[in-house]
Amino acid sequence: MIKQLPIRGLYGQHVLFDSYLILLREEARILALHYQNLWRKAGDIR
Repeated sequence: MIKQLPIRGLYGQHVLFDSYLILLREEARILALHYQNLWRKAGDIR
């Protein structure tokens, strides 16, 4: 089932829910890597 969110993409098109989830997952992965690097630099490796 494909659903659309009530938000618009960069060029005004509707964003598919699956595409939005993929973007969120990628953003979460980037943030996790960023914080891992910060912890590593601080000496608190997790």
